[in-house]
Amino acid sequence: MHHPSIPILLVGVGMLVVLALVVLFALNVRRAVVLDRAGAVQCQMARSLLGRREVWQHGVLQVGNDRLRWFRDLSLLPGPQLMIPRRDILEVERERLVEPSGPTGPGGPAPERVLVAFFLRGGRTVQALMDAPAAAALQSWLEAAPTGLVLGDAD
Repeated sequence: MHHPSIPILLVGVGMLVVLALVVLFALNVRRAVVLDRAGAVQCQMARSLLGRREVWQHGVLQVGNDRLRWFRDLSLLPGPQLMIPRRDILEVERERLVEPSGPTGPGGPAPERVLVAFFLRGGRTVQALMDAPAAAALQSWLEAAPTGLVLGDAD
């Protein structure tokens, strides 16, 4: 007795496995390209999920001449998911987060984290969580703005 549905099932499963591998490869190539650019740091952004609650998503923040671009890690879109023009930043607040004392991991103590809140035109607020060196680089970018390019007290 011959069952023609078994080879068709195996071909279908094989195609799904190949498709999953291609997607994983594309995600890794995209992340490598974004991280390879100058001024790119890893950070998390608070994003609203379906307009209701905020979730923290991992990604890469790229500092450009006149704007910040944030690329989400698990996205196949070639462009950034969030862009913040420098001229829209009214104020920036930074808060160092203190890790609870406890045993350190195998790589040593946990890196110091900084919560950065961007207050933008139109009443929008964007929050980012990054390590201390990335926050210092962001502060330098804000302070290096040409006179009159940043509104409010951001620089």
